[in-house]
Amino acid sequence: MKDLSRKDLSREEDSTPTMGFDPDQQQVVDHRNGRLLALGGPGTGKSTVLEERFVRLALSDGCAPDRVLFLVTNRGQKIVAQDRITRRLLFDEGIEALIEVPVYTWHGLAHHLVSRHYERLEYPEPPVLLTSPEQWGDVRDALASESDVNWPHYKSMLRSESFVDEVVDFCIRAEQRVLQEAELRRLTEARPEYTEIIRFYRRHRNRLRVGARIDYPTLLEDATSLIADHDDVRAGLHGRFTHILVDDAQELARVQQRLLLFLAGADAGASEVDGRSLVVAADPDSSIEAFRGAEPEWLGRFEADFGAHQKVSLGTSYRLGAELGGRANQFIERTGEAGHRPQSFAGAAGVEAWSFAGLAAEADGVARALRLAHLKDGVAYEDMAVLMTSPASMLPPLERALGAVEVPYSISVPD
Repeated sequence: MKDLSRKDLSREEDSTPTMGFDPDQQQVVDHRNGRLLALGGPGTGKSTVLEERFVRLALSDGCAPDRVLFLVTNRGQKIVAQDRITRRLLFDEGIEALIEVPVYTWHGLAHHLVSRHYERLEYPEPPVLLTSPEQWGDVRDALASESDVNWPHYKSMLRSESFVDEVVDFCIRAEQRVLQEAELRRLTEARPEYTEIIRFYRRHRNRLRVGARIDYPTLLEDATSLIADHDDVRAGLHGRFTHILVDDAQELARVQQRLLLFLAGADAGASEVDGRSLVVAADPDSSIEAFRGAEPEWLGRFEADFGAHQKVSLGTSYRLGAELGGRANQFIERTGEAGHRPQSFAGAAGVEAWSFAGLAAEADGVARALRLAHLKDGVAYEDMAVLMTSPASMLPPLERALGAVEVPYSISVPD
């Protein structure tokens, strides 16, 4: 795999190729002003070049680390990226002190804004953020206290867990898609059976706001409203962050897309003139957050939303081997042709397919394969993972198998 961990970073403003990056990657690192969309498949170096670009910008004249905003999708990615960038700046580049390395998750940035400006959003106090289980429980309790009069069609289902799941899902999706009153009215006209749920949704949102409680989708919507409706908040963010980097942009829901638009500013031409930049990296084929509202197709509308921009396709995967990369492309091609998919594969990752007589035998085979990789190949257990399509049925036999061959493990629960 090509070495992307170079320490000899030139601080000059020219476009001299930097050792360790291919020409496509170097174009992202060296991008000057305006908007750039970098597309590439797995292992093409999207996250790495964004981190390198952060360092390059932070060291450039007229800029500083706290003037660059790096947006990522989850807390784990934030911690890793922030740690790597901090180490680079302090230990490799010799910066004596750092005010901040602004690597944020979308929800982290939104929470910072809402907590600081809560009064403008008409909260009586800084709102308390509900976790996903708390949100589900809140909707369950609210439905349990609802009068049957409000639910002529669904009154027999108000205490059903599956019905609570459906109502929670509707509330989350409505907020992720930033549905306005006009859209909700059209929905009730097209689907009259939704009328009771939409009325509950309105009552639920009002009740949360009065109680200074907030869920994740509303948090993003409130942050967007702050930037869109308050000139001083928007100007403060534009004044603070000269450059914005976005990783895994295929995972953005509509509300995050709107938030990014207001963060970056609608005038692409002005960015070219005033030295601002927006670099967005994504793999349109690999969105895994669609069930949470992610819309990777928005990348095809990038110019309509963000104006004129440069586009770079990262053409080499340094993770996948030729066989696995070729098979991946063949599988994805059924969704249509796309120029962003890697055509060169310089990695070693391959694929093997095993079949077993039953679930217990499969779990035993997986456990022994993990132990063999650790003992024979020296792979650390924390560098291995097992993905399951049905944890409820597959996890118990797998836990027994892992215990039998003394393979340590932890169970990862989604955020």
